[in-house]
Amino acid sequence: MKIKVNSIKSKFILSSILIFFFATVFLNIYLSSLLQKSYSNRIKRDCDILYSSSRDYIYRYAKLQSIDIDQTNIVYLAKSIAGGITSLNPTYIRILDKDLNVLCEVNKDLEREYILFSDDLKAARNNNATTTITKINNKYISSFSYGLYFNDNLVAIINFKSDYSYLFEEKNKIIFNLNIIMLLMFILFTVIIFYLTNRITNPLYKLINIVERISKGSYDTEINIKSNDEVGILASEFKVMQDNIKENLDTIKNLELYRRDFFNNVTHELKTPLTGIKLYSDLLEQNYNDTDLVITAADRIKNESNRLYSLVDNLLEVSKGKISKAQENLNEINIKPIAETIVSDMQLIASAKNIKIAYDISDIHVRAYTNHIVQLLINIIDNSIKYGLEGGNVYLSISRKDSLCNINIKNSKTNENVSTITGNGIGLFIVDSIVTKLSGSLIIKNTLNTFEVNIKIPCL
Repeated sequence: MKIKVNSIKSKFILSSILIFFFATVFLNIYLSSLLQKSYSNRIKRDCDILYSSSRDYIYRYAKLQSIDIDQTNIVYLAKSIAGGITSLNPTYIRILDKDLNVLCEVNKDLEREYILFSDDLKAARNNNATTTITKINNKYISSFSYGLYFNDNLVAIINFKSDYSYLFEEKNKIIFNLNIIMLLMFILFTVIIFYLTNRITNPLYKLINIVERISKGSYDTEINIKSNDEVGILASEFKVMQDNIKENLDTIKNLELYRRDFFNNVTHELKTPLTGIKLYSDLLEQNYNDTDLVITAADRIKNESNRLYSLVDNLLEVSKGKISKAQENLNEINIKPIAETIVSDMQLIASAKNIKIAYDISDIHVRAYTNHIVQLLINIIDNSIKYGLEGGNVYLSISRKDSLCNINIKNSKTNENVSTITGNGIGLFIVDSIVTKLSGSLIIKNTLNTFEVNIKIPCL
């Protein structure tokens, strides 16, 4: 991506510089052409003045002398005519016969090296007034010639030469100064182009870097692009998109946490009745002749099966996208009979580790779901048995104090790392959730040899 941005930036800068360069060259050529045309017109005007003034002088001279100038007397009159013309126009002049032989010349400080034969002399023989400009040793010499006619006969060739180097030096100076100005403008233009290009592409470059970081999972990357143009709008819209992505990801994470918690809760919910069913099934298999045990086990298996069926039915409702409320009503519950039944059941599990459950349970009424109380008691007793010291004791106490039901369970532990809800597995997590729903509190005390859970919930 960086290569693409740099490529666009380079192309834009290069294109702008080339456009300005060619525009500068074109302007330079155009202005040079205008100056050349202007100076050529000036030289032409000067030549026209020479042509007009010199012809008028010669014709007036012939009229005053009452003579007709011809090829014979021009040889004698040439010097006088040339002198008169130079008095009016102080420039180099020479008069040649029709065969281009020099009859007379008047030189006003023009060096001999610049007085050369030029093509305008030949053109003058054909009755064409012509001007040529020749560069000789860095000087620009203008040569103007025309044919002098009397009675329609070519009598002589009049030739003027002038140094116009100052005009071309002026032109070169103007072009040089123009080039300096163009160079300064080119530098300024290049700096401005670099500045504007960087101002346009740098935010894009930053935005692309941000996109790269976001694509790698860094969704907290801050977009700090302050601009009032389209790039700023793009950055603003992208920030909105970034916030939406982040919000959706947070939602997905929360849903994943909810899914995991839901799965763990469901697993534990299903495990509790299944544990009871398996426990009483094993007891029936070992003591099928004990009539009282058979009656008790059958009743417990039936109750646990009904609870398991209810859980599965609720899960089916959830799988269809329905969040069903508990089938039982929130009502007044006496904790004592529920707790005694659970202790009796859990004692069978505890006996496998030679653990004895000692309990002191008072008649206490609370407003809750029966299933919540069952889950709460099963989980804290099950955890105490699971992490209890083999051959040790579990102490359960349920009492009333200051309108609160105090549920306390303590055991001698085997695992020193059992110190937090998460450390105790999902059981105490479920307990914490239930206590929160009942507006109660949960306190865990961990010492070197014992682990204690104390629960307080409002009572009636």
